Amino acid sequence: MENNNINKKSNVIKLSNKVKRYKIIIDTSSILANPEAVFEIENSDIIIPLTVIEELDSKKKLHNELGRAARYFIRTLDNLRTKNNVNLSEKINIDNNSTITIAINGLSQTLLSKHGLSLEKHDNRIISVALSFLEQGEDVKLLSLDTNMLVKSSAVGIVSEEFPTEKNIVTDNIHNIETTKNIIDMFFEQKYLSIEYIKNYHDRIVENDFIILKNDKQSALARFNNGKIHPLIKSNPWGLSPRSKEQSFALDLLMDQSIPLVAISGNAGTGKTITALAAALQQVFETGSAIYDRLIIIRPLYSVGGQEIGFLPGDISDKIGPWFESITDTLVALGNKVTHSHAAKSIDLWLAQGKLVFQPITYLRGRSLQESLIIVDESQNLEAPLTLKTILTRVGNNSKVIMLGDTSQIDNSYTSQNNNALSFAINKFKGDTKFGYVNLVKGERSELADLAAKIL
Repeated sequence: MENNNINKKSNVIKLSNKVKRYKIIIDTSSILANPEAVFEIENSDIIIPLTVIEELDSKKKLHNELGRAARYFIRTLDNLRTKNNVNLSEKINIDNNSTITIAINGLSQTLLSKHGLSLEKHDNRIISVALSFLEQGEDVKLLSLDTNMLVKSSAVGIVSEEFPTEKNIVTDNIHNIETTKNIIDMFFEQKYLSIEYIKNYHDRIVENDFIILKNDKQSALARFNNGKIHPLIKSNPWGLSPRSKEQSFALDLLMDQSIPLVAISGNAGTGKTITALAAALQQVFETGSAIYDRLIIIRPLYSVGGQEIGFLPGDISDKIGPWFESITDTLVALGNKVTHSHAAKSIDLWLAQGKLVFQPITYLRGRSLQESLIIVDESQNLEAPLTLKTILTRVGNNSKVIMLGDTSQIDNSYTSQNNNALSFAINKFKGDTKFGYVNLVKGERSELADLAAKIL
C-alpha cells in the first residue's frame, strides 16, 4: 500500500520566501525525484502546469520508483480535491503557508515564438506557463532538476533554480593520528586502545570510523567502535589480499557480521566490486565458513549507452544477464587459472541451486530477504530516499546489505552526485553502530584504468 499522507516529512531543504511570495512553477523531474517535497515548500503559490500532470500520467504504470512517485503525487492531489471540495484549477491551501494549483491556462504560442520556441515540447509548455505569469506582473520562479530546463528558462528571463534537495556531501572517515611509540606498542599488545589516548581527536571520530596511528615509520590500522579503538581483523576472503589500506578497511567491515549495512564508494578501478564479491563468496559459498544462505545481486538497469532492459530480447533472465557480466569478470580475477568459461559454469550452478540470485529492483516490493548477503551495485544510480527505503525495508533477519557505487558516474537523470541512494545512506547512517563505510581512492585495476579515471 502506497502512503498518501501529505504531511509526511522528507529530507529536503525547505524553500522559504521571506521577502517575496513567488509563483513557484514545478516541472516533472522535480516531482519524480521527490514528490513529498513539493508539499513542503514554504510561503509560496505552487503552480503545476497541466502538461506536467500528463507526463506523470505516462509514468504512473511503471513498476519502479518513478511510477510510485507519479502515483503518489496524483493521488495526493486527488485527496486535496475531495477534502476541500474544489477544482484543482483553484488555489488550495496546504501546509507551510502555501497554496497549490494546476495551471490549465497559460499556453501561448505568441509568448514562446518571441524566443523561438514551440508548444510541441512539454518543457516549452511549462516555460509558457511561467512566461504567462510574468506577463501578468507576478514574481515567478521555476524549479527543476533538469539542467536543460534550467538553462532554457533562464535564457528567456525566468528566475530558475534547482529543485531543493538535501546535499549529501560524503566526508572522509579515515583519521591519521600522530602518537608515541609506546602507545602504538600498547595498542598491539592489548589489542585495543582507550579513547582517552586520542582525546584531541575524540570529537571528530564517530562509530566505525577508521584510524591510522603513526609514529615515525611505525603505524597501525584500526577501527573505532563501542568506545574503543580496535585493530582490524585480517582476512583474505576467497584468496583476495587487500592492495591498499582502504581495501583493508573495507574488508574489516565486510567480514564483520555485526554490521548489517556497509557502503563502499570510489572511482572506477579502485576495487569496490572485487572486494565486496570476495567477502560475499567467502561468506556464502565457502564450505565451513558460510554465514549467509544466498547471495543476492541488485543492480539498477541503467546503461551508459541508454539501452534499457525493455530494449533487449528474451525473458527477465536474458534481459538482466548483460548487466551482471562483471560478476564473471571478478571470479576470473579472483581465481587461480580460472577462465571465463569456468566462472560462467560456477555461476550457472549457483543459480540452479538458488544460492545466487540476480534481483531487479522492480520486483522487490513484497519480498522479505532473509539469511541473505545483498550487494547493491551502482547504487549511485538509485533515487534517494525512495528506492533506498524500498531496498532496506525488504531486509530480513541475519542479512547484510553492501552498497557499492561511484558518485562521479551518474547515469540516472533523476539522481546527482550529491543526491543519490549511496550518498544519502552514508550521510543518514553515519555514526550508527550498525553501519560503516569507506571510500576507496587508489586505482587497482590497471595503470591505464587509473590514469583514465583521473584525467577523463
